[in-house]
Amino acid sequence: MALVHSVLSCSLMGIRNLGKYAERGLSQIILLHQREKCPTSGTEPEDYWEDIVARRGDDYLKVTAHEALRFLPASHTLDFDEHKISAQEYAELAKGKIPIDP
Repeated sequence: MALVHSVLSCSLMGIRNLGKYAERGLSQIILLHQREKCPTSGTEPEDYWEDIVARRGDDYLKVTAHEALRFLPASHTLDFDEHKISAQEYAELAKGKIPIDP
């Protein structure tokens, strides 16, 4: 049975979707959480999630990115779930964290 677990200690994984966030016009990106569903065999699906807060223009957003890799048949999807948040919510969630975008 595959387990869903926190990947915060796996910071070597890096930010999977930084380029895609930039393509979506996001800036001041703060990584909140990463997690993955680990396969128990080489043919099981892999799922990765990232939760971030960011800005797009004057808007503040909370975004969850879900990347799904399937092997039989082969497929790859990347979906984004965006919700507007207030400047205060952004500040609270970003407190003590450094933006990951250059």
